[in-house]
Amino acid sequence: MYTKQPKELIIQYGTNQLKPAKSKLMNVSEIIRHEGYSHTIAIHDLALLKLESAIMSNDANLVTLAEGNQCYEAFRTKAPLLLIGWGLNTTHGTLQQHLQKVELDLLPRDECRQRTEAQLYSTNICAVAPDGTQQGQCNGDSGGPLLMNKQQIGIVSWSLKPCGAYPGVFTNVACYEHWIRNCIG
Repeated sequence: MYTKQPKELIIQYGTNQLKPAKSKLMNVSEIIRHEGYSHTIAIHDLALLKLESAIMSNDANLVTLAEGNQCYEAFRTKAPLLLIGWGLNTTHGTLQQHLQKVELDLLPRDECRQRTEAQLYSTNICAVAPDGTQQGQCNGDSGGPLLMNKQQIGIVSWSLKPCGAYPGVFTNVACYEHWIRNCIG
C-alpha cells in the first residue's frame, strides 16, 4: 500500500531533465486514491495529485484524458503509443536523468494474459515494443503516462521482470474518466 503523505511529494514540470529548478517545482496538497485500489490484485491502480496551485507556464506540455468513459479493449489502432518516464534503463540499471520515451503497440488482453500468465481486468490495457526489443516500463516508471496522439490512455501499473521482456500492464484511463472528473469537480 502506498503510504506517502502529500507534504512528502513535490512535482517537477516543464523540463525533460531531472534537475530540480525552484521555478519548476510544485507542492502536492492532496492525494486522492481510488477507493477500490487493491495492491494484492493490482486493480483500480490510480490516484490523483492535487497541486497547491495551478501551473501557469508555457513550458508545461499538457495532455488530454481519454474520453467517453469507455474501456479500450475493442480499440484497435496502428497509431503508435508513447510511453515516457524516468525509470531504470534496465532491470538492475540506473535511474535516468533525462526523460526517456519509447514507442509501443497495443496488445490484445488475451495475448497479454498468455504472455504474462497473470490476471488482467477490463480496466487494464497492455503494450509492447513493436520490434520485439526489450524496451518498455521499468522500476521508477509507475504512475507514468501512456499516450496516443497527445491523449493519455494509460497509467503505468505493473510489469514482469526483466523489464521490457514482457508486456507492460497499464490502468486504462478511459475506464476512469467519470471517476476522475468527479474528483476534480
